[in-house]
Amino acid sequence: MTLYEGPQKCLCCINWVEEYPEDIKEAAEETSDAKSHAILCRVKKSHGKARKPLELDSIVIQSPLLKSTLGDVFADYPGITTTLKEVTFNEPFWEFFYRWDALNEAQEHQGTDAQEHTRLLLDTLSNQLGAVHRVAQDLLQNNVITPTVIAYGLKCKEWGRVDVSGISDIVWNKDAFSSLVLAEETKRLVASFVRTQMAHSRSPDFDDIIEGKGQGMVFLLTGEPGVGKTLTAETVAEEMRTPLYMVSAGELGISCNEVEKELTKILDLACRWNAILLLDESDVFLEQRDSQNLQRNQLVSVFLRMLEYYRGTMFLTTNRLSVFDVAFQSRIHLTLHYPELDHASRRNVWALLLQRVRNSSVSGEELDAVAQEPMNGRQIKNAVKAAQLVAADEGTALTLNHINVALRVMRNPENPRGIRLPRIILNVLAYFGLF
Repeated sequence: MTLYEGPQKCLCCINWVEEYPEDIKEAAEETSDAKSHAILCRVKKSHGKARKPLELDSIVIQSPLLKSTLGDVFADYPGITTTLKEVTFNEPFWEFFYRWDALNEAQEHQGTDAQEHTRLLLDTLSNQLGAVHRVAQDLLQNNVITPTVIAYGLKCKEWGRVDVSGISDIVWNKDAFSSLVLAEETKRLVASFVRTQMAHSRSPDFDDIIEGKGQGMVFLLTGEPGVGKTLTAETVAEEMRTPLYMVSAGELGISCNEVEKELTKILDLACRWNAILLLDESDVFLEQRDSQNLQRNQLVSVFLRMLEYYRGTMFLTTNRLSVFDVAFQSRIHLTLHYPELDHASRRNVWALLLQRVRNSSVSGEELDAVAQEPMNGRQIKNAVKAAQLVAADEGTALTLNHINVALRVMRNPENPRGIRLPRIILNVLAYFGLF
């Protein structure tokens, strides 16, 4: 026996009766008429501060053609599955706001029926999103909201606007630091210093007697060009996954005021971004002061003062340690001297660079031979690039012969030995400054 809820007799219980309720109606959405429409619009009464008595609550997509269209429009949109039996979109319909242009474009390439269903949906949503589109357009025209953000280029040293669609996560080189040709003990020491400094630079435990002083970490790297000074800072930044702000002394200006202004800006940005700052070719700031050059003395004094209050990690590189001003001794936390590359170091550099060449057939014995050539790391890199260009022009694997050709050309651009290189290769080598 089946009982049905009957007319209410009291507030505390249900009145069960045997008669089927006569006032029961079929749900509006389940009627054959409702199911015959492409879309169903659910409209509810407005509550609160709404300006209209009725407002659109949700839209049910029933048309298979429209579901197919929306499947393409929302193909990569998270949380939307248009293959469900019931596809419902709820207010405020932001997904359509973000894909409005795509939906309009899809309509232009459809058949008659699909186009009609898409147009019906667009017309329905236009009343709902029209005001939002007008506000968004006004904000865009007045640069209140834009598809760009302001960014700083660490290479060009300039601020500019970049399209957000072109922004992606940084791909860090996990093998850069381990590939650095430097004593393992030294690498471990440098990494420990930098890692600790970056983690505790703002801790009061690392402060000086005078507040704000002595919170930075300064490395001095000395040695001849091409022995790995700059590369050390670059690989440390990769290892720590932090920006590298690289600047040479020549970029800071000439006068004392120019240098102080530019250096203040750079130190502030590097500290804010927790970046590693590399001041390349910093000889002019490190030279011993004397009574003959007052302008340089001012530069050194300004740099000393700013170095004292810098809170970040800084690498200084120089080729001439002999002219080192004694006042810097207390400001430098670790000094590393880079000797000229010996045979073993040169072989490691050759091997590391050739590993990155896709098609190379240089053997270990040939590496031993070519490493006999007295070269620094930068010269070896240039030689490998030049050899790659020659091999690529010939369409062959890189061999020792290509390396020897590059070395002979780099030694003597006049090419007295009659090495016949294609003119385009010579031009490319010259363009890259490889000889």
